[in-house]
Amino acid sequence: MELEKGWLRRSFEENERNIAQWPEWLLNLTGIDITVKGDNFLFDKAEQLAKEKSTCLKLNTGVIIVNNGKIVGSGWNMCSPGEGFCHGEKVAECARMNLPSGQGYELCKPIHAEVAAVLSAGVENCKGGVLYLSGHYYACWNCESIVRFAGIAEIKIRDKNAKEFYQKQQEQK
Repeated sequence: MELEKGWLRRSFEENERNIAQWPEWLLNLTGIDITVKGDNFLFDKAEQLAKEKSTCLKLNTGVIIVNNGKIVGSGWNMCSPGEGFCHGEKVAECARMNLPSGQGYELCKPIHAEVAAVLSAGVENCKGGVLYLSGHYYACWNCESIVRFAGIAEIKIRDKNAKEFYQKQQEQK
């Protein structure tokens, strides 16, 4: 029996090193208070969502909402360039690609990561929570309004210098 416990502990320790890769349901099931992992851990989760799930060709953003030590919501940005497409489907080109951030939304009807995260969490789970945004240097006025209406107490953005990162990302595309 002692051998089993040692194996389980080692297995958990190995997996914990990669905890940012764990899905939210598993993190919540374990009862781990994820806030003790710190902001970087939560930003890593948001970044992972952006990289793996965002369908926007211009910019990949991801969001995690945390409340009472648990991830209660997550979201990523999705585009829908018009009729015949559903949000979340991959697209071949972006009509907004060469426009500054925050412009040309009439060309593509995006769902922003912040809104998707609030929808996935439900307003009742957002009150007093913290939103972690990765992939952009600000929350637009519409997203910030929705997030505040839902009761999110704080919006955290990973990198205060993300504007420079964003500009470099756009130059590479």
